[in-house]
This record gives sequence, structure tokens and C-alpha cells, in this order.
Amino acid sequence: MKKMFLLNMIFLFGFSCNQLTDEEKMIKETLGKSLEIGMFESVRQGEREIPFGEFRDRYPFISLVYLEDGCSPCYPRFIEWQTRMDTLDLSDDFSVLFIILGRSYESFTNNLLLYNPEYELPKDRFHIVMDPDYRFLENNLDIGRWVIDKSLLINIENKIKLIGPPFASERMAELFYDICNKQS
Repeated sequence: MKKMFLLNMIFLFGFSCNQLTDEEKMIKETLGKSLEIGMFESVRQGEREIPFGEFRDRYPFISLVYLEDGCSPCYPRFIEWQTRMDTLDLSDDFSVLFIILGRSYESFTNNLLLYNPEYELPKDRFHIVMDPDYRFLENNLDIGRWVIDKSLLINIENKIKLIGPPFASERMAELFYDICNKQS
């Protein structure tokens, strides 16, 4: 009887470990999909406006971080991305693009400073584009919103290569480096 119980437990756990959760299935289905980001004319870096094509040509690898002005959890995410990216050894082929649903960057930063008055705004480290008309979401309806909210690393072909922040764990950082060092 004990042997039968043990055999059933091994059988049950052995197969259940190999089954993907719904979230894992969605991630697997999303990796490799193309993302549409060409709807923006320019991106902001500090006080500079850069034509989108020039920005895209300069950075083959981009982590896209989707945020919303007026979204309380978005402000700490913005700060976390700004501060935690310091823990990674970033190449010149990589940048972060914050896509912010909102009317203006000034409104976003004002709300950010209301959330955290002591935060010093970054000068020109990463890039930002404002999306007041939901164009990013409307052009990427086949990508689950919860996936977009996790952040996405795309390559030069706009294919999704990694879902989630590269600083989330040591394994995510390893995957990030592996992807960015393969050059596509």
C-alpha cells in the first residue's frame, strides 16, 4: 500500500512539474512575436527630441516599459527602472523606452514628485515617449496587457525576446545578457 501511494505521488508530481501554467503558456506564445512601435514620431531624452527612426537605428535592443500617468503603482516602477538598471552592465546597443499613457511628460513628472517628493528626476539616461491616444496598446492588441505591463525586451526586428525586468533576478539578468550579446 505504501509503495502504491509513493508511486502515485511520484507519478502525480512528476507530470505536474512538466505542465505549464496559463501564465507560462502565454509567455511562451508571446516570445518571438513582433511588436509595433513605429507609430511614434520622436522620443524624448532629457530635453532633446530625437526622431524615432534615429533612436531605433541607434539601439538594436530596447526594454519597453509601459506606464500610465495617474497610475499610483506606475511611479514606483519608473523609479525602480531608473535606479535598478544601475546594477546591470549595459551595452551601447541597449536603452530603455518608457511609453507613458498621458498628455505630457511634465504632468507625469509632477505626479511622480507628488508621489515621491525626494526623488531626483533623471536628466537624460533613458528615453520617453508620451502616448496620449492609446496608440501603443491599440497597435498591439495581440499582446496581452498583463504581458505589456511586465515590460518587454525587443530586438532590432521588434521581436519580443524577454518578458519582465532584467534586474528581477540573477537568471533574468543572465537571459538579458545572452540575448543582447547575440545581436538579433
